[in-house]
Amino acid sequence: MKEKFFVVIVPITILMTGIVSAVFFYRNSIARQDCMQTGCEHLHSSPTQTAECDNACEHNHETDDACEHNHDKEEGCVEHDHTHTEHSDAPSDHEHAIHEGCGVVEVSSFELEADVAKRLGIGLTEARSQRLDTVLTLPGRFEWDPMAVRSYSAPLSGFVELKIQEPQSVKKGTLLAVINSVELREMLQNIELSEAAMRVLESGIDFLESRIALLRTNGTRNAELEMQLELKRAELQEASVKCAVFQKILTDSIPEGAVIENQLLMIRAVDDGAVKLVAVVNGEWCERGSELMRIARATGLRFRAEALFADAPKLRDGLPARVTPLTAERRESFEGVISVGYTPQSAERVMPVFADVEHMPGWVRVAMPGVLKITTEKSKSDSVIIPRESVFESGLKQLVIVADSQHPGRYSIREVRTGISNGEEIEVTAGLHAGDKVVVAGVYQLRREFAGSSGAVKQEAGHYHADGEFHVGEH
Repeated sequence: MKEKFFVVIVPITILMTGIVSAVFFYRNSIARQDCMQTGCEHLHSSPTQTAECDNACEHNHETDDACEHNHDKEEGCVEHDHTHTEHSDAPSDHEHAIHEGCGVVEVSSFELEADVAKRLGIGLTEARSQRLDTVLTLPGRFEWDPMAVRSYSAPLSGFVELKIQEPQSVKKGTLLAVINSVELREMLQNIELSEAAMRVLESGIDFLESRIALLRTNGTRNAELEMQLELKRAELQEASVKCAVFQKILTDSIPEGAVIENQLLMIRAVDDGAVKLVAVVNGEWCERGSELMRIARATGLRFRAEALFADAPKLRDGLPARVTPLTAERRESFEGVISVGYTPQSAERVMPVFADVEHMPGWVRVAMPGVLKITTEKSKSDSVIIPRESVFESGLKQLVIVADSQHPGRYSIREVRTGISNGEEIEVTAGLHAGDKVVVAGVYQLRREFAGSSGAVKQEAGHYHADGEFHVGEH
């Protein structure tokens, strides 16, 4: 009997408990929504508090009396109907337009001791007035200019003895390789034989000319000697042509900078540079025309970047640019001009952009990364310029932290309006003046310390005008 009693009573009890809880939470939810519509934002932990809040929030905000229930400091009492008839006849003292009235909008201010600022790593920079050009920033790397790389080939077949190795630096005239060529010895031998034959013919011609001259002084002629003289002269001319041909072949076979010493061909460097590639093994036999090595001119680097197709209308040959290598110790920049490549990579939707730098320092190396900044448009007038990292956002507002020049240690958070940016600096069109000192290092620390962990700036108490603009302080 008892078991049947528990089987019936327990489910009924659980069901009734669930119904009561649902009614309780439903009533509490309805009361909370009504309270939020009247501006009450404190939490209700019981129906009694909810009823009390309903009675407290039923007052009508038709006057300028202060609201007794607690509002969030950041929102203020926005339900008051401030008609401000006293402000309709005279200008308001709180017209904080960025260009008018006070000139700037200070959202809040705070004090910061010097030792605390030092520990936070706070750094200041001065807003300056100058032109801000429109700059397109592209990542890239250094590479060899094809015009700066010289290939050294074997002019004649033979055994090669290397005198350098990769990546050795060489000076103009440095011995690179020695070629022991059978072809070279044959050419030299042909030239030598031709010159010897010419000397024999010249000697025979001299002898015949002297005999014929002696006979003519005696009043006689020898037709046979005169015929031999003509034949010798023809043979000399033929030998001279043959020798010239051999010399021409040898001259054309010897590249610039190479010399012949002891019937060996010496290959020497034409310019200063570095050995980029060695294509043969020391002592290897090479055929005529085989590549021996490549040497790149020391100052023969260029910078290669890749631009998106969308940036193509901004780019043209000859635009000024600045190249900055990304190194740990040096942050030097080098000026140059760009040239747009004509072999785009359609799959990646990018096109090559090259920058030729006039004075490339010797410490720059191939494949070193860097940044190319191209000036696509020059500014026509001066404007207030600050580093881009000095500006942070809070909601729809752009803010900066400004150091008070009259009161050391006092900082204010100002609302500003910004214009164009070149990636590193940004134009401030309103809210800041040239000469103001803004925080550039430690902005994040100050935001976290004085603007809350969420990044939203803590608003001071104040009131709203009928136009929706918030003003700090009382009327």
